[in-house]
Amino acid sequence: MEPCVTASIELPAAAAIAVATLTAETPLAPDVIRSPDAVVTDSVVLRAADSAGAPAALPQALPRGAEVSVIEQRSPWTKVRVASGTAGWVPDGAIQRVR
Repeated sequence: MEPCVTASIELPAAAAIAVATLTAETPLAPDVIRSPDAVVTDSVVLRAADSAGAPAALPQALPRGAEVSVIEQRSPWTKVRVASGTAGWVPDGAIQRVR
């Protein structure tokens, strides 16, 4: 049997975090969308799941104009991430794409 040789590469902490974040959040499904968006509906509750009966993911509703990133779409719901890093679901009609 031949010995197994492994190599390690030292990365700056910021690069290691970026790689770990990208690896953890890189979607495998082709229908996953990532782009900045703006929540345009007043009192949009960020839900923990894609259901109107799901609990709120945040204690307060997202305000009109709050910027979010789209993670996934499952019509009639869209999964978004807010600036704090919290992810949750809103109705499709609650966001408008920013171009």
